[in-house]
Amino acid sequence: MNGNESNQLRGLRSEIGLAVLACAVVAGCGRSPSAPTGQVAATVDGQEITQKQIDAELAGVQIGNDPHVLDEARRRVLESIVARKLLAKAARDEGLDKSPDFAVHEQSQTEALLAQALEAKLLNAVPQPSADDAHAFMAKNPDVFAERKILTVDQIRFMPAAGSNVLHEIAPLKSLEEIQAVLTREKIPFQRSIERVDAIGNDPGGIAQIVKLPANAVFILPARGAVSANQIKEAKVEPFGGDVAAKYATQVLFMQRRREALQRYLGQVMTKASSSNAIVFSKMYQPPKAQSSKKATS
Repeated sequence: MNGNESNQLRGLRSEIGLAVLACAVVAGCGRSPSAPTGQVAATVDGQEITQKQIDAELAGVQIGNDPHVLDEARRRVLESIVARKLLAKAARDEGLDKSPDFAVHEQSQTEALLAQALEAKLLNAVPQPSADDAHAFMAKNPDVFAERKILTVDQIRFMPAAGSNVLHEIAPLKSLEEIQAVLTREKIPFQRSIERVDAIGNDPGGIAQIVKLPANAVFILPARGAVSANQIKEAKVEPFGGDVAAKYATQVLFMQRRREALQRYLGQVMTKASSSNAIVFSKMYQPPKAQSSKKATS
């Protein structure tokens, strides 16, 4: 579904929601049940729509502090929920919920929501780093803080084609000119420019590895959804300290710990599933086997 179709559907749902809400207050629309009270904003065929549901669908939307804007946003969300429930009921009446395609999508959506709920639970359990933790992190990563590096790099950005072996081919190359020649030969579009790479905003571990590279070494990085080949032309040191740096260190360390918590939990789940043979692949989808190390002969 393209963007225009999606917008049209949202508009249709909003129009249906408006019509339903208008119908509730106009005589002749049928005998109306008593108006919901408390935390119930509306009912559709006896199904309650609560304020909590409305606020959940507003989560992450930038609204501001104006109460009138917030009330209007909640009303619009309620219209959308009402329309969605009516369209869902109509779909069920036509038996669309019994189709194989629906079952596949329903299962994937349910699994995604459950995985997101578990992820949120795990992330919420990670405590905020202390001030001592932040300062220890700053001391451990001088290239971001006390000796913050700002690099000027000659950079080639490109997007490898699906199935292309170009990344493997350029990995051993020693200059951007050689990489540019390969991309030209393979007819892969690229852009070459001089860029500024600030240690702030980048992975501290990655920055530490980059600054240890030999002079004129070429290194490959992800770059805004693409790939970049880089060569350092100049490196400056601009120390980053004080309360602002401590706050930044706290944020980076917190995100790092949350990421590690997720990876650790996923590793435990995968190990448990593998040891109990819970995962079984067909022959077509067998993962590549890890090469076993050769035993030393006596």
